[in-house]
Amino acid sequence: MLLTLELMLTHDPKRSLLTLDELNIGYGPELIEAIDDYVGKHAMTPPGVWMRKYNGLHYLTQSVPALPFFNFLRPWASVPIVGEFLAKNYRFALPSPGAAPDACFNVWVNRLDEPEAVAVAMQLTA
Repeated sequence: MLLTLELMLTHDPKRSLLTLDELNIGYGPELIEAIDDYVGKHAMTPPGVWMRKYNGLHYLTQSVPALPFFNFLRPWASVPIVGEFLAKNYRFALPSPGAAPDACFNVWVNRLDEPEAVAVAMQLTA
């Protein structure tokens, strides 16, 4: 599972202006299950239909607003990679005076998928 922090426009939920950081979670089944449960309840995009190419790999992707997701992750901050990710990026998700009203930060939850599943997702999004 790959988490990426994205700067984006509020009216275009599948277009990132800038990827600020990433967190690759390759272990910790409890953490992965908790993230899956959270995304299942709060994702702004449906599961299994949005395919994204990132760093040469294909991912099925869902998007969640960054601040509530970071608040959800805070109890997991004792996991070193999660704590580092939050320490570097939490400030970006906080509301700030003078911020552009049409810009926002979202976390994209990316799951590397099998080639067959990626082919199906590409057909669904075409």
